Amino acid sequence: MTEGIVIGLLGGLLGVLFAVIVGAISNSVIKDFIHKIDFSLFQFSFLQIGCFVVLSGFLGMIASLIPASLAARQKAVDALRYE
Repeated sequence: MTEGIVIGLLGGLLGVLFAVIVGAISNSVIKDFIHKIDFSLFQFSFLQIGCFVVLSGFLGMIASLIPASLAARQKAVDALRYE
């Protein structure tokens, strides 16, 4: 379950980093195209970023919890037999 949380958090951090970079590039392109000085289409607050990262960690936990609970119901001998 810890692995799922870590993978979810890393995926969320990388996704937020990518979104912020693409948003900054898009803002500069749109600002040059429209010729407005203080125009910003894509804005991210720290609260939004934190919520996105926590949500991705939670989804990673849920995604790892389901296979773990199914594996816990099997006998070890039966699980190794098909390996």
